[in-house]
Amino acid sequence: MEEWMIWLLLAGLILLVLAVVVLRMKVGVRAVFGEGCKVWLKVGPGMILLYPREPEKEEKAQRKRAKKKEKEEKKKKGKKAKEKRRITFDAVWELVTALLPLGLDIMERVRRGLHIHRFALTLTISDRDPAVAARRYGQVNASLWPLLAAAENVVTVEHRDVHVALNYTQWRTSAEGEVFLTLRLWHGAVILLTDGRKTIRPLLRFLKQTKPAKERDQKTKGKQPAPQTKQDAA
Repeated sequence: MEEWMIWLLLAGLILLVLAVVVLRMKVGVRAVFGEGCKVWLKVGPGMILLYPREPEKEEKAQRKRAKKKEKEEKKKKGKKAKEKRRITFDAVWELVTALLPLGLDIMERVRRGLHIHRFALTLTISDRDPAVAARRYGQVNASLWPLLAAAENVVTVEHRDVHVALNYTQWRTSAEGEVFLTLRLWHGAVILLTDGRKTIRPLLRFLKQTKPAKERDQKTKGKQPAPQTKQDAA
């Protein structure tokens, strides 16, 4: 065997060992949310703060955003402002109920690799209309607790602390809590290849439902048939 072939085999073996080590490495996310939000990325034994950024990095990011905003404002001169998406509770709830069964199926696939160290949630349901608030409170309780019980049957949850409350005076729904989970890279690659495409349809439906009213009206008008003329009627 020639020398270059030996070196090629050694390089291949080294790359294979590195790939196995990397794929067996645990990665995770820890998020604390409420009035503010903090997100950490866990890679191996280390934790990296993703949000909020460090002051120096945040200043650089703000300068970049300011320059980008100036360029966009120059481009938008003479153009109408784009209407924002109309994100409603019903649209969000439909997306959640569509993705949760898929999430449970994913947990069933990778329950040996996925590990939830902490799941804490305090959800306060409220609305200006008391009847709407009560209906949403019932929907959440009817769906949340069975789903949590099913999730705990397929994945390890070290600590769970969940509370759902109804408030008629707050006038807006609020949530605060913490999520900390880890997963081996190998299982993440399996999820991405097998189940990632299944999330496309619910996401597209959500984007369609939350389109600005003007865009929906324009598409509806475009689909209407053209009026018949006298000659066509004849």
